[in-house]
Amino acid sequence: MHENNNNKEISFMEYTLAIAKLSIFHEMRNHNCLDSLRILLQLLLKDCSEIEKVEAYYKLVNSLLVESEEAIYPVGSLWQNYILEQILISDNIFTRQAESQEEISSLIGTVVNEDLRQLKTLYSIDWQKVEENVFGGPLEQSIFKIEGTMSRSQRVFPKIYQQEKHLLKKTLHKNHEWENLLSDIILFFKKWGTGEIAQYWVFKYNGEYLEGISKPDPIRLKELLGWDSQRNQIIDNTQQFVNGHTANNTLLYGDRGTGKSSTVKGLIYEFGEKGLRLIDVSLNGLVKLPNLLRKLSEKPQRFIIFIDDLSFEEYETQYKELKAVLEGGVEVQPDNVLIYATSNRRHLVKEKFSDKDMNYYSTENEEVRGQDSLQEKLSLSDRFGMTIYFTSPAQKEYLEIVRFLAKQRGIEMEERLLDRMALQWELMQNSRSGRTAKQFIDHLAGRLAMERKD
Repeated sequence: MHENNNNKEISFMEYTLAIAKLSIFHEMRNHNCLDSLRILLQLLLKDCSEIEKVEAYYKLVNSLLVESEEAIYPVGSLWQNYILEQILISDNIFTRQAESQEEISSLIGTVVNEDLRQLKTLYSIDWQKVEENVFGGPLEQSIFKIEGTMSRSQRVFPKIYQQEKHLLKKTLHKNHEWENLLSDIILFFKKWGTGEIAQYWVFKYNGEYLEGISKPDPIRLKELLGWDSQRNQIIDNTQQFVNGHTANNTLLYGDRGTGKSSTVKGLIYEFGEKGLRLIDVSLNGLVKLPNLLRKLSEKPQRFIIFIDDLSFEEYETQYKELKAVLEGGVEVQPDNVLIYATSNRRHLVKEKFSDKDMNYYSTENEEVRGQDSLQEKLSLSDRFGMTIYFTSPAQKEYLEIVRFLAKQRGIEMEERLLDRMALQWELMQNSRSGRTAKQFIDHLAGRLAMERKD
């Protein structure tokens, strides 16, 4: 019995040391699951009450269940899949060196191999022995025994990235010596990058941090009808950019509902696999835009800063930050960043009558050099290298869009009736645009579904 206790203590100490020895992957030690495991192991090495050990065990279980909600294509048990995921999404000196296409230094390679050995030890924890020490015997329904757990997450985007990560996880799962797979791990980071930039292709930025979007707008460029000339200009400019050539910041302006925003959003499905990332920046985020550009300049991917519905009130000054970036201030715009903005206005800063007429008198307008202020306001849109105009469709084009969307949605209806209903909808909405056509088809599809149900 004494020998068995010693063996248990040796195992638990080995696992505890494996956590403590992590160097390159040291950030994993502070993660909820590994921290919960560390606390549990410390209790198992002490003479603690049963309730303390049971509480620590189920705290670890809870942490794993929370992690499993985001699991995609899991491999092994919940615990094993957690370890594999943490390795392949880690953002550290090794993964950043790998994604930058640099040669991994021999020192870094040696330390990473040692970390992989420690992580393999944690991956192969004898959970039966842990449960015997906590409960007096193994649990029949232990989550550490169940493999092939189905993911509850519906986020399978970007799909090609998740599929390749899944293949590498399966390779690691089958291999006993992970240091032999270091070259495979390096190639994975070289191709996809590290951290959140690899996991997500679309982000929001509010001036403080990047937030990955797990379910971005699913719009595809091939689903958009009309405005082909304008759209092709944007695609060509983006293709140049993704291929590493010079390209222009672009302003898409024109009538509402003409597909300006959808065109930009659809680019990620065309070029995401080639390293393009889309970052939606709010007006408040513009104030901290230089901070974001500094961070992005260190990454190998290509980024489009997307500013949707761009316009400024006369009293708003965020446009000055954007203007400084566009025209080149002390800090230049990185080569791997473009700015795409959409607006319903050609001139992005609203003007007053007093701006137009220097003889117009207002107690609120006492500026001596008013013409200079006017020129400053008008100059923002001129800083974009390309300006592309989207105009409202003619009736013929509008009806073509309606028919195209109806076919996509599987709506079968006599064409003349469909056209008549679409024109009635246009009159009721007092708008003719691609958005109006989509809203009409959404309404029609819902109504037909209700009629079939009745």
